[in-house]
Amino acid sequence: MLSKEFLTKQEYQLEGEHKMKTLFIENGVAYGLLEAEDRDFIDQVKKLRHDVYVACGFIEPTPTRTIEDKKDEDCYYMAAFDTELQEIIGTVRLSKPPFKVLEALKHEGIEIKCQELLDKVLSSKTLEVGALAVRPKIKTGKSHISGGLYTLLYLFSLQNNVDYLLIDIDKNVGESLKKLGWKLVQFAAEHNYMGSITVPAVIPINEQWDSVTKNNPDYAKFVQKILDQIRVH
Repeated sequence: MLSKEFLTKQEYQLEGEHKMKTLFIENGVAYGLLEAEDRDFIDQVKKLRHDVYVACGFIEPTPTRTIEDKKDEDCYYMAAFDTELQEIIGTVRLSKPPFKVLEALKHEGIEIKCQELLDKVLSSKTLEVGALAVRPKIKTGKSHISGGLYTLLYLFSLQNNVDYLLIDIDKNVGESLKKLGWKLVQFAAEHNYMGSITVPAVIPINEQWDSVTKNNPDYAKFVQKILDQIRVH
């Protein structure tokens, strides 16, 4: 288990014309938390998500290039910001209860397989992962940016004493995370969400470091390097 003393609070800094609490920079991409007051920056995130989902065939385009979602008003926005292009190329968010994945499962009549685990999760400090979108055809690589964003979620969770993350994760993305060494615990049957086969899962934050060091030492070294950089600053 990594000590939270590694994770000192970072100040918001300018990324282009906007403010972002950058936790780490890799290959010219800054990963961090958006300033909630910077509505223009957040609008860029929403438009990116809309455009990616349209390109993937998940939704039809809307006149405003945004997806109406009440969760957008009460969540933490994360972003990957290309320092050369000076624009956001990836995003993901963490939101507070009520959790969309549980509402979706109830609506579809999908049974919870691990109710005891879920009860523990819901009585702990838990956030929901959602709205992942990465711009296609970027030189850094879509899967690389997605991995960076999930690493950012892990660091943020450590820093803010989050116990669990709930996620309805694309099946292929979930397999990629497992290859990185992440531990995901499926708690209900996979289902179709917006044209994508997704898996409802729990990510136990306090078990991730042991899982990563055991299953993917190279990735563990990468995360440790980021933690060392944060500690220095």
